Amino acid sequence: MNEKIQKFKADYEKNEQKISALQEKSKKLLAKITQLENEEIIGLVRDSKLDIDGLSRLLNKGKKEPTIYKDSEEKDNEIQE
Repeated sequence: MNEKIQKFKADYEKNEQKISALQEKSKKLLAKITQLENEEIIGLVRDSKLDIDGLSRLLNKGKKEPTIYKDSEEKDNEIQE
């Protein structure tokens, strides 16, 4: 096989290994970020002395239930009203 082709294939393989290693590292970093964010959120909730029901009410405060339309005509009627 041509030496240039062999060299390019070797470089390509080396790059693929580096990419794979970096992707794995990125996944681990993202998991650690998520873990730390979750711990921070839990700490804030506990510091505010909220129970699960209180937290749920707080998070849903001001939320409107989504309207589910059967068809577009029903939606158009509500918009006109």
